[in-house]
Amino acid sequence: MNTRSTWPILVIMLMASHVAATEQTADTDSKATSKSPPTRLAVFELQVDKKLPITPEAATDRVLALCGATENLTLVDRAELARVADEHKISLSGLTDAGAGVKLGRFVAATHILVGRLSTIGQSNYLILKLVDVQTTEQKVISLRARAGESMDMLFDPLEAKLAEALAPKPVPNAVGDDADLKQFAGWLNGSTVIIDISESHVNRPLADPSSAVAAFNLLQELGVNVVLPNAPPAGWKDGVRTSGLYQDGKVDYLLEGEGLSSFAAEIQGLTSCRARVELRLVPVPGRNVMITEMGIGAEVDLAEALAAKAALEEATRDAVAKVLKTGNRRMSP
Repeated sequence: MNTRSTWPILVIMLMASHVAATEQTADTDSKATSKSPPTRLAVFELQVDKKLPITPEAATDRVLALCGATENLTLVDRAELARVADEHKISLSGLTDAGAGVKLGRFVAATHILVGRLSTIGQSNYLILKLVDVQTTEQKVISLRARAGESMDMLFDPLEAKLAEALAPKPVPNAVGDDADLKQFAGWLNGSTVIIDISESHVNRPLADPSSAVAAFNLLQELGVNVVLPNAPPAGWKDGVRTSGLYQDGKVDYLLEGEGLSSFAAEIQGLTSCRARVELRLVPVPGRNVMITEMGIGAEVDLAEALAAKAALEEATRDAVAKVLKTGNRRMSP
């Protein structure tokens, strides 16, 4: 069998395997009320004081070994990190700037980066590491101190527990969760009608279909909320909704509007990874005052960039809508 005839079969097998794995994962997740996001960590070479009896390479290797022993953690390959850094003209030598690290982390589809410094100040040695969330840029600082002249083990031995604590994924509410869970959060919308307008874009690649708006429409409908998704609406329709609370002579109570943005993240073992961010605003109408603002994020992998981007936008939208429902439930509760 030649290569040209084999390729479609391989693609079908890969997609079937992906679907089966997704269904199995979804079944497992449905049995829990929360799940932890996977962690993909890029560790940058430590900056080391020349007075210390350890090289930057050796210090970094010790940190990598400790990270590699942590469960549910994938390390970005060092060769991949160096290649991407070279492509984008980012120096890896002694990198301690979190901003540059975050930028490079996004290029290699890392969820977190780790930068740090090993130095001597007065009579003490210090190991300072920064664990940075690539999406939110939130930082966790790990700080260890030992007396100068003591073995480097005095700094690195306690590091294993500190790293495990910092890298331990926190259980987070499932962005979508069980329908039963979200239905209770959506109860405050009973009897109300929500109209949706979510624009979206993908960096350097236009997307024809409204993934975000459709994802929001489908989720709200599944939860029993009256929802309207305008099809080819007339110019200025949103101003009319804000002014009158009506759309095509039908009463509307809330306008759910926002923007979605997706972008290429990385090529991973022949597949394309994309990330997305969706920001939503809920506006009671008639009126223009924003009641709730929330943001959702998503990341997906697929054979084609456009498919990965759309899937990431859908995931980010469902995440944002779930947050809107939960925030509204909290505020509307007596």
